[in-house]
Amino acid sequence: MGHVISDLSKYVITVFMIIYTLECFVAAATKKEHERGGVYIRQIICMFMVHFLGFAAICLETEDVSYIIFYGFQQILLFATIALFRVAYPEADKLVINNMCMLLTISFIMLTRISYQKSIRQFIIVAVGQVVISAVAAAAHVIILVFSKDLGSAVIFFAGYLIMVFIATKNYFYLFAGILGGAGASIVAYHMFSHVRTRVIAFLHPWSNINDSGYQITQSLFAIGTGGWFGLGIDQGDPTSIPYVEQDFIFSAISEEMGGIFAICLIMVCISCFLMFLNIAMQMKEQFYKLVALGLGTVYAFQVFLTIGGVTKFIPSTGVTLPLISYGGSSLLATMMLFAVIQGLYILREDEGEELEKRRNKKKRKQQKNDPSAKKKRRPAEEGEKRKKSDGRNDGQGTRRKYSEQDEFERRIEEQTENSLRW
Repeated sequence: MGHVISDLSKYVITVFMIIYTLECFVAAATKKEHERGGVYIRQIICMFMVHFLGFAAICLETEDVSYIIFYGFQQILLFATIALFRVAYPEADKLVINNMCMLLTISFIMLTRISYQKSIRQFIIVAVGQVVISAVAAAAHVIILVFSKDLGSAVIFFAGYLIMVFIATKNYFYLFAGILGGAGASIVAYHMFSHVRTRVIAFLHPWSNINDSGYQITQSLFAIGTGGWFGLGIDQGDPTSIPYVEQDFIFSAISEEMGGIFAICLIMVCISCFLMFLNIAMQMKEQFYKLVALGLGTVYAFQVFLTIGGVTKFIPSTGVTLPLISYGGSSLLATMMLFAVIQGLYILREDEGEELEKRRNKKKRKQQKNDPSAKKKRRPAEEGEKRKKSDGRNDGQGTRRKYSEQDEFERRIEEQTENSLRW
């Protein structure tokens, strides 16, 4: 029975392949993209049918149901590839994407038939192909920062990259894998770098090492607590007792001399900046600009979190600066460039909104002009205006006629009165 089904499947697979091929040339001959929608859907159906029939034949011939699981993973990958390309690159040529997936489908079928192990390797390579380029670029930057012992910046860039990949793909696997990878990297960094171990010990036991590794964080906590709600006043505190206070621990100096209320307001201002970035990102029409705004917003928010969290002993100190407030030329310029890019995206969003509104109004006017019902509505209105004008003219003639009859009547009365008087 299995051989019969296998023999029949080859004919059905050939039919679906022929249909797919013909649709390729139909799509190429169709100039307008919106007219190709049906072609793309038919191609996807043919693709999935070829994939299903190919693996059904393999399972029947080998009588090994383990291929079904592998087939399921391939289905998820192909569907995700098609869907993600449509979301991330809506202006990309969908025919090229379909052809790429169809060729991958054929590869999966034949490699599974020839060598199961090699087909698994092929699948893994394809799976990491929706993230490998960007991952290599991001990894290169992070590795450079790690070897420079700037682990705080490495964490910030890694967080921004992870959030952008998650939002672009909407795949929780990447998010959880990134979190686990980051946790593993933290453990490795703890054993590799002595300054990381020092900061962790200072975070866990600051008071027992108050004169050594815990000196900076304890002085920061003293400054925050001494300031109270309203602070000691400008130049009335002692923030310089905190090492590197103008860079990593400037929030402590602000809390000491300007007070807790001022410090909380500062945090809220930073949060409002982040919310503004998110708002701009969500309103961008282009996926690329949306991810740029979201990534920059994540970098900014994570930097603020690491700085304030470190000085308040919420997390171990990472040595990053508070954006636009801490001393540091490179940090200041980088943050100003970040805000400038966000402003540019905001202006671009406004231009997109105006252009979209113009297109809507133009389309609406065109529809009203070509709508027969609108013409019918205009005709009764025009006829009503004409009738009103004609009624106005008729009313004027009637009024003049009425006045002439009254004059004739009065003239006759006068004549009769004169004749009576003569008599």
